[in-house]
Amino acid sequence: APSSLGVLWSLTRLITSELLIFVSRCVTVAALGMIARPVVFFGWVWLRWFLAYNMSVVVVIGFIALAGLAA
Repeated sequence: APSSLGVLWSLTRLITSELLIFVSRCVTVAALGMIARPVVFFGWVWLRWFLAYNMSVVVVIGFIALAGLAA
């Protein structure tokens, strides 16, 4: 199972990067988009912890929206 998960993760990253390159027509912009997602995620986790918010459906929907804006 771990090896298939690694293959799936790599395939997902490859497809995402190819789509970003296709849409933006610039490798630099696509690379910035790929770098921004983990930064946004860790910033979101840190801010949620810092403000002591509980996990709820609204918080998860907000994160999905934030991830969409980061792309």
